[in-house]
Amino acid sequence: MINKLDGKIAFDSFSLTPNITLQAFKSLLKSNQIVSHEENEMAINIYLLPQKCGDKYFSIRLYFSRKNKVLTHLLISLQKNASIPSWTSWSEKDQLEVKKANDSWLSEEIGDIPPYKFSWGEITSVYNQREGSSYIAIKYY
Repeated sequence: MINKLDGKIAFDSFSLTPNITLQAFKSLLKSNQIVSHEENEMAINIYLLPQKCGDKYFSIRLYFSRKNKVLTHLLISLQKNASIPSWTSWSEKDQLEVKKANDSWLSEEIGDIPPYKFSWGEITSVYNQREGSSYIAIKYY
């Protein structure tokens, strides 16, 4: 899924590359895949329906620079199924399990020991207690 040499990330229905433009990204998927699209003075934030990669589902949030509309970073997280995560079923215990699953998946996918730093960017696994979520953060340089 993640190409360590060039930073390309492949899901079953589309692929992302470092510095892909917002326009190019939107041309890759159907509009019904977008759950939310928010804009502020710094970034354009797009949240997608969970996407499949092999036998796994990932929630995906993408951040594009407001200035040049280029992908700067994205957050992905393993999901148990294709449903959208909700606060009604949230628990800290579940999010800590997601963090462990994300860590394990990264270890299998990348094979190196963290920190994961490459010429094109860096990858970290995070449990953000303030936000109440676990995710894999991919930051492009």
